[in-house]
Amino acid sequence: MWSRCVSFLHAVLRRKRLEHAIDEELQHHLECQIAEYERQGLDQREAQRRAHAEFGNLGALRLETREAHGTLWLDTLLLDLRLAARRTRRDLGFTATSISTLALSLGALGVVAILATAIHLQTFPVEDGDDIVRLVPTRNHGATDGFASFADFQAFRDGLETVGELTAVYSGAPLFVVHGERVATVNGALVTANFFDTMRLQPVLGRFFTPEEELVPDRDAVAVVTHGTWRRHHGGSDRVLGSSITLNGRTFTLIGVAPSAFDRIGSRAVEYILPSSMLGLGYRWCDVLSEPDCTILDLYGRLAPGANIERAQLDAVSNMPERWLGTEADLDNSGIRVEPVRGLQTAAATRNALEVMALVAGTLILVCAVNLAAMATVRSRQREEDARVRSALGATRSRLLRQELTEAAALGLGGGLAAMATSRVLLGALERAFFRSDGTGRALDLGLVAPPLVDAGLVALGLLLGIAIGFWPAAHATRRPAPPTRTRSSIRGASAGRWATSLQAAVAVALLTL
Repeated sequence: MWSRCVSFLHAVLRRKRLEHAIDEELQHHLECQIAEYERQGLDQREAQRRAHAEFGNLGALRLETREAHGTLWLDTLLLDLRLAARRTRRDLGFTATSISTLALSLGALGVVAILATAIHLQTFPVEDGDDIVRLVPTRNHGATDGFASFADFQAFRDGLETVGELTAVYSGAPLFVVHGERVATVNGALVTANFFDTMRLQPVLGRFFTPEEELVPDRDAVAVVTHGTWRRHHGGSDRVLGSSITLNGRTFTLIGVAPSAFDRIGSRAVEYILPSSMLGLGYRWCDVLSEPDCTILDLYGRLAPGANIERAQLDAVSNMPERWLGTEADLDNSGIRVEPVRGLQTAAATRNALEVMALVAGTLILVCAVNLAAMATVRSRQREEDARVRSALGATRSRLLRQELTEAAALGLGGGLAAMATSRVLLGALERAFFRSDGTGRALDLGLVAPPLVDAGLVALGLLLGIAIGFWPAAHATRRPAPPTRTRSSIRGASAGRWATSLQAAVAVALLTL
C-alpha cells in the first residue's frame, strides 16, 4: 500500500515528465519494431504499417499506462472539469442564476443555523455559567410556565440543599428616568442582594448591594448602572459614583457599575438594577414582598458541589410551598422544573424559536431545491441533442452521466462558496442591527459556532445539493437516444419544466403564507 501511494504521488506530482517518458518509451519500442521489419526485407511503409498494427492504438496504450499508475481517474476528472468550465461560460445566465439561488438560500440557512446553535448553547456570560440553573414554576399541570412570588423564593432558598445561592430577579421593571436633560422610560431589573455574588460578578466601579440594603422595603434607594448605560448616558466617568438619578419619581444614588457582559438579564436589555427592597417601586400591580400570590420573579441559583439537574429536580419538588399542592386553577403554580440556563429567557421561548428556525431552514432548502430542479429540467431538454451526438461518436452513458454530474457538482461547489460569503455578510448585518455591543448588550453570543465549521457545512451542502438535484435531469438527458418524434413520453418530458415552475410558485405562496 505504501509503495502504491508513493507511486501515485510520483505520478501526480511529475505528471508531465512521466507522460513524456511514456511517450518516449512507446515511440522507442515502435521504432525498434519498424527497424526489425526493415531488416527482414520489408520496405519502410510496410514495416511501419505492420508495427502499428502489432502495437495497436497508441492512445489506448497511454490510457492503460495511466490506469496502471492510478491517475486515469484524475485525468478524466480534469477533462470533465474543463468541459464543465466551457459549458458554464457558454451558459452564463443559467450559471449565474444557479449560483445566486444557492448563495441566497444556503447563506440564509447558514445564518439560521448559527442563530439556532447560539440559542441552544447560550449560557449566562458569567464564571462557571454551566452551573447556573433556573427554577421554573409550572401551571396548568405542567403545560405552561409561571413565575414565583417573594414568599416562594424564601421557601426554596431555605429548603433546597442541591441548589445553593438562590437568587430572585424581576427583569421587566419599567423605570421613568429623569437625569439632567434626559427624560425617558427604560427597562430595569430588581434583584436580591446575593444576585451578583451568585453570578460571580465584580463591579467595574464602586460596589454592589449589601444584605442590609434589602431588609427594609423602600428604605435604601441605591442603584447599580449597567456598563452600556454608564458609557452612553453618564460619560463613562468615575464621578457617576454617588451621583443622583430619579427613577419613577424617587431619587436614587448610583453606587456601582456592572460589567459589560451583563447589560442584559435573560433576553431583556437592562439599564439600571435596583435591590429587591424596591420591588414595590418597580411593580405596582400587587405587593410582591408581602402577597404570596403576587408572582413575577425568576429564580436562579448554582448547583451545589456534587449535585446534578436530576437531584435538584427531586429536591425542588419535595420543597414546593404547601399552597401549590392540590391547586386546580390554571393560573396557579402547581409544579416546579429545574433546568440549565441555556437559550432565551425561558425554555418554552427557546423551544419555540428552534421550531420556527427549523421550519425556516426546511423551507429554504425546499425553495432552493425546487428552483434548481426547475432550471436543470429545462436545460436537460436542451441538451438531449448534444447527448445524442456524443453517444453516436462512441461515448458511453456512464461517461456522459459523469460529465453532467461533474458540472452539477461544480455549480454546487460554486454556490456553496458564494453561500459562505453571503452568510458572512448577512451575519454581520444581523449583528449590527440586533446584537450590537455598543451598550445595548447582546441577547445572543453568535460566536459560539466556529465560522470555519459553518463555512465547511455550507460548501458541503451546496456540493451535495448540486449533485442530488442534477442527477435526475442528467440521467434524463443521457438516456438512450430515441427518435425525435413527439411521443407521449417526450411530451411529458417537455412539460416537466412547467410542472416544476408551478411547484416553485406553490412553494413561494406557502412561504409567504407562513
